[in-house]
Amino acid sequence: MGVFLWFPNFPELYQFLANYFVVLSPGRCDLDHEKVFNEVGLIVKDLAEGKDNKEASIQKINKAAQHFSQIEWIGEMEDLTSGSSEFAKELREYFYEFKEIADQGIIKKDDLKDFIQKISEYGI
Repeated sequence: MGVFLWFPNFPELYQFLANYFVVLSPGRCDLDHEKVFNEVGLIVKDLAEGKDNKEASIQKINKAAQHFSQIEWIGEMEDLTSGSSEFAKELREYFYEFKEIADQGIIKKDDLKDFIQKISEYGI
């Protein structure tokens, strides 16, 4: 199941990841949850301190929490509406298929409200 979680700024995102990410989907009972929680916390600390970039951190978090939750993308709304990542491109393509119009490449201002509504239903 996919879901978007929105935060007013990156520090609040990092705080959420460090404190709650692992418990979103608690993983198998035979795993050392505390070890995974601590490992994810250290990865997020490095990300927050600028010691690692978002893409590398996502890979590390997903490896550490492979039987828990997974992250596909971290960014800002502008990244989704006009960014060049594969995730953003696929999301825009999904949106334009839903609207039954040709892919516009980026989300136009006139489509922004509908785009936000559509991604609010992501994973449902």
